Amino acid sequence: MNSLLKSLPVGSIFGVRVFIHSTFFLLLVWYMWEGWDVDGWLGAAFYGLFTSLLFACILAHEFGHILAAGRFGINSPAVILWPLGGIAFLSRIDKPKAEFFMTVAGPLVNVVIAGVLFCVLSLFDTSTAYPGYAFLFTYSLLHELMTANLFVAVFNLIPCFPMDGGRILRSALAMKFDYEKSTLIAVRLGQAIACLFLFGVLFDRLMLTVIGVFMLMTAQKELDYVEGRGNARL
Repeated sequence: MNSLLKSLPVGSIFGVRVFIHSTFFLLLVWYMWEGWDVDGWLGAAFYGLFTSLLFACILAHEFGHILAAGRFGINSPAVILWPLGGIAFLSRIDKPKAEFFMTVAGPLVNVVIAGVLFCVLSLFDTSTAYPGYAFLFTYSLLHELMTANLFVAVFNLIPCFPMDGGRILRSALAMKFDYEKSTLIAVRLGQAIACLFLFGVLFDRLMLTVIGVFMLMTAQKELDYVEGRGNARL
């Protein structure tokens, strides 16, 4: 919960407190600046609105986890949004089926959002000339948001902690092996994948490198927690 100390409370949903980390606003300003370079104030407005709506979708993703967890009697006191996504503070659970369903619920929310946006976009007739720029702005925004939601869903399925894919893999393994061994296998596979992201620095992709480092640290933290409880062995 230490990260909440650097976060701004923005309200609560279903009794869950919602926070935005202070660094999120730096990301928002950065993207708006990128938009300004592309198309002045219009570009800044587009990038700012897109970023805000995307993080609203990420918040919905986290509430997918939270609401599914509630079905298994697991409560969440808070959720926080920060530049690399969202974090729902959930109590630990060792039941594989419960962890599987509550984890899958997050990416599923993004798939549903993308599906709804696809249906909305299909109603537009892009072959017809529309007066003004407002229509193109709306269509482009919804199209980008649909694509981003699909990306979020797929990216989160990478079998690496802290992504949902790592927890899905762990829960699937735990249906056959014990929880500690399943965590160890999932963490080691995730760390191998994270190492691939570190090569992003070679291709001038700093964000990939940052994500890789974050994956390595989070995966190790998960393993340390499980080992601290007692039974995993390297």
